[in-house]
Amino acid sequence: MAGGGTVSYDQVLDDLRQRDERDARRALAPLNPAEDALLLDTTDLSIEAAVEQAAKAVEDRMRQGRA
Repeated sequence: MAGGGTVSYDQVLDDLRQRDERDARRALAPLNPAEDALLLDTTDLSIEAAVEQAAKAVEDRMRQGRA
């Protein structure tokens, strides 16, 4: 926050959600994944497991000739 004030966690979270909503709905370059994008949910993964799954996905796509 400009001026060095404090902002609550809830306010930051609300601001981020509003920004994401604006970005997803804008007419020019909306924030959307590509049609062939692979979405990797890393919520419950360690960094190592996330990297392993991402590398495997890349290898699989390369084998399929889609990379």
